[in-house]
Amino acid sequence: MGWLTLVVLLTIVITAIVIYVNRDSPLKWYDRDEVQVAGIMTFILSFIFVAMFGAMYTSIHDGRDLTAEGCREHVNRWEIVSAVRDKEFNSSFILGTGGGTTVDRYYVYQVEPEGMMLTDYNANRTFVVEQDGTPRYERIDTICPMPIYDFLWWSSDNTHRNINRKGTLYVPHGTILREFRM
Repeated sequence: MGWLTLVVLLTIVITAIVIYVNRDSPLKWYDRDEVQVAGIMTFILSFIFVAMFGAMYTSIHDGRDLTAEGCREHVNRWEIVSAVRDKEFNSSFILGTGGGTTVDRYYVYQVEPEGMMLTDYNANRTFVVEQDGTPRYERIDTICPMPIYDFLWWSSDNTHRNINRKGTLYVPHGTILREFRM
């Protein structure tokens, strides 16, 4: 839907109302300063209002209705050569304040047509499955028709791709080392 068109339409309607209300006589039809201020203020306020409404709608409905009509699932699959689990520590300190975080990741070499590419996946969002066959990483994405929050232009046959945050890393049997410490 054209949100920018809605803003312009509201501005034209409010400016026409101000012109109609402020007409004094046939000779002096309107006060130019009031009309300009009303037009500019209406444009700014309606733009803010429409943007806030669109942002609220987007934050509530963005990619959450995966059962909507016309949605389809797309399986992304990448073959991998090796996988290593490692922890990454990030910290930031300014004037004696700050902190650090530790992120557990899987670093894998995935096979691409141009060669191998080093990629990382968050360990807390990756399921690991031992099975026979080629090692690979799979992720299921959902592709839906574009919802109405296309802010500037009218939507027509656009799609919205919801990238899944979780994936599955398939590795050969005997790859996962299990150790329990109490």
